[in-house]
Amino acid sequence: LAGQRVILTGGSQGIGFELMQLYCRNHAQVVLAARRTGPLNDAAKRCQQLGGTPYVVAGDLAEEARAQALVATAAEHMGGIDTVILNHVAGYWGNWLTDMADNNISSHLEWYFGVNTYSYIYVAAHALPYLEATNGRLAVVSSAAGLLGLPRVATYAATKHALHGFFNSLRFELAERASNISMTLAILGSIDTTSARENTHGEIDHIPRVSAADTARAIATGVQRRQREVFYPF
Repeated sequence: LAGQRVILTGGSQGIGFELMQLYCRNHAQVVLAARRTGPLNDAAKRCQQLGGTPYVVAGDLAEEARAQALVATAAEHMGGIDTVILNHVAGYWGNWLTDMADNNISSHLEWYFGVNTYSYIYVAAHALPYLEATNGRLAVVSSAAGLLGLPRVATYAATKHALHGFFNSLRFELAERASNISMTLAILGSIDTTSARENTHGEIDHIPRVSAADTARAIATGVQRRQREVFYPF
């Protein structure tokens, strides 16, 4: 990991924060992207303390122009891009039929797909030329909810299914071009993060959770080894 030039989205909390610490301990250059400036700046300070070289970009990556600007800024600041880790997320937990009874379905879906799906595609699409130039690595952090339907996560599962469909298809098209970019899908189970506990309102606290730090190590190892998929903690 030493010396790598990394874009890490969602790097200000949870699994992303642990990934940030892992790369920064190994003296990587890390461009951190998230929506909230305060936690993002706190993460950058921590990265510096660990010996990394951070740069922060705050904004909503569901807007393609912001996603494009993130990639261009990162490439200019670091002199290239070796690794892109797409990790940001908007969680959803609730009975969809009940929640949508009095809500605007289209705006609900637009927001969640914007954060969980479109933004991933935007960043990846604009990063591909830079990754091609460096034999780079692309990592997509996802969930078991992208493989099967589960109660209470209808919207979230839909966004993750779409994510898997797009990136697994993109993998074939990269192979057709004999691309040297590796793509790793990280398919995660029950991870112990503050946001996961808050989003689920304690309803699944009886299910064992694994630490975000262990999860980050599993993801980083898989990305470095250019694995197609990382299933964790399965």
